Amino acid sequence: MRLAEVMDEIALRLRSITQFREVVEWPKGSVTPPAAIVAYPENYNPHATYSRGATELKLPVFAVVAKISERSARDALSQLVDGPTSVITVLESGTYTAFDTITVSNVDFDTVSIGGTDYITAVFDCDIVGSGA
Repeated sequence: MRLAEVMDEIALRLRSITQFREVVEWPKGSVTPPAAIVAYPENYNPHATYSRGATELKLPVFAVVAKISERSARDALSQLVDGPTSVITVLESGTYTAFDTITVSNVDFDTVSIGGTDYITAVFDCDIVGSGA
């Protein structure tokens, strides 16, 4: 399972969510919210099945919706977390070639600073399993 290919496929799938103005395959210095950012993995386990051919990784996806003070932030977060066009539904219903399965195991809400501006963000923890090297 190649990390760059995994990140590219997830970003491609996220582009189907019309609420996002911008989707980036890796963290960068500035974004135009609402935006999705595929971050680097929190962990990468190449021997998840004890050398039987599977790799697991936990990959966070950030949904940066608005400045924390904007009233629209709550509604934007709600749409991205639940429903037919939510990040969870879109990612888990996709067909991928870079890996076998993806499960959104957790969503945290946080404030992130990007380019000196604080934004309200939903962080989707994606558990990904694929063929090992």
